[in-house]
Amino acid sequence: MRNPANVIKMMRKTDNGFFSPERILSYGRPANIIIGHRSGGKSTGVARFVLFDAILNGRRFIYIRRRKDELDKTKKKFFDQAIDIINNSDLGFKIIYFDCVAGNYMMTVLKDGEEIVDDLYDDEGQKIDETEEERAERVSRETLKKAVKVGSTVALSESQKVKSGFDFSDTDSIIFDEFIAEHQTQYLGSSDTPDVEYENLISLFMSCDRGVGQYFRNETRIFLIGNMANMYNPILLKWGVNKYLRMSQNAKFIAPKGMGWVVQEVKPSNKFIEAAKNSNALLLMDETERNYNLGNEARSEEYSDAFIRSKVPNNSKYRSGVVLGGVEYGIYQDKDGFIYINKFRNNEPAEALDIVSYANGNANILVTNWRQSPILNVVYIAFLRKKLYFNNATTQHNFMQYLEFIPR
Repeated sequence: MRNPANVIKMMRKTDNGFFSPERILSYGRPANIIIGHRSGGKSTGVARFVLFDAILNGRRFIYIRRRKDELDKTKKKFFDQAIDIINNSDLGFKIIYFDCVAGNYMMTVLKDGEEIVDDLYDDEGQKIDETEEERAERVSRETLKKAVKVGSTVALSESQKVKSGFDFSDTDSIIFDEFIAEHQTQYLGSSDTPDVEYENLISLFMSCDRGVGQYFRNETRIFLIGNMANMYNPILLKWGVNKYLRMSQNAKFIAPKGMGWVVQEVKPSNKFIEAAKNSNALLLMDETERNYNLGNEARSEEYSDAFIRSKVPNNSKYRSGVVLGGVEYGIYQDKDGFIYINKFRNNEPAEALDIVSYANGNANILVTNWRQSPILNVVYIAFLRKKLYFNNATTQHNFMQYLEFIPR
C-alpha cells in the first residue's frame, strides 16, 4: 500500500493541530475507518491527503456518497477547508482552481512566483496594453485550460451503472463520506437485503484496484468517514467491526491482526469541548448525545459498570433461556420491569438468537431481524430504557456488540 513520503511531509507542514490520517495509513490496510465527532476534522484531513497525492504524485481519488442528491450537495464543499489550509501555508504552490465538472474534479496548481499568463507583445516586440477585464478574461481561460483531472465522483446507489466505461486510471483512494447514516431507513437496501452497500462498495473497490495485466494492484485504499452518534452500520457489521468496538471502548485505534481494516476514533478538540459546554445546542441534547459531543471516553454509557449486577433480585422471574455465540444465558425480570441476563437454568428451553447469523457469518441477520424474536424484543426494549443488567463484563460485551448496533 502506497504511503508516499512526499505527501506525509506536506501533511506535517499543514497539520497545525488538525487531524491527519498519517497514523491510520501506517497500518497499510485497504479500509481506513475514521469515526468520531462531527467537528473532529476527519474530512479535512483526508481531503488534504488526496489533494497532496494528486499534486505531488499525479494520483487520483474517487469521492462517493450514498445517493446522488447527497453527492451533489457535498462533492465540492468537502474539499473547501483543505484547499484553504493548503493555500494559506508556505508550500511553494497554490491551488488556484478547483471544481467538479460533469462528475470529474479538475484542478489547476500554480507555483509561487509564476504567472498563469505572460504579457502580450506585438510583432515588433512592443507590449500590448490590456484592460484589467481583458487580462482577467485571459487568465480565466488559461486557468481552465491548464486544469487537470484529479478525481471523480460516484453515488454508491448508482455504482453498478458507472462501472463500465468509468476511468479508474491512476486512482488509489476512494473516499466514502458520511458512511454512517443518521437513520437506518437511509441505507441502501432493506432489512431483507442489508448487504447492498457492502456489495456495491466492494465491487467499486475491485474495479478500481485492477491494473493493466493485473487482477489486483493492491494499491487501492478506502477512507470511510463517519460520525458515531448512531452505531448501526451494515458495512461495519459485515466486517465484524462491531465486536471490536465493544471490546475496546476507550481505544483510539483498533487494528486486529489478519483484518483488512483499521479503525481510528477522532476525539473533539479541547477548544471545541469548551465552546460546546456553553452552547445552547448542548441544552437541547439528551444525556447520551451530550456525553458524545463532549468527547466522553466510553462510546456508550450502557457499557459502564453501573449496568453490571452479579446477583438477580429475589423477586425476579425466569423469562427464558437464550443462546448467543454458543453460550447459554438466562433472562430474568423483576417486578419493576428490569431485565437481568444471568445464569442459564438447566433443563429449560432456550432460544438460539444468532444461530442463523453465525452460520452465515453475518451479524446483519441478527441485528436487522431482532423483531422476529420475542425474547430479544424484551431485552432490546429494556436496553433502550436503561433497565438492562448483566451478570459480568463478558456477558455485557457479548450482548452489547449487537444491541447497540440494532437500528433505532
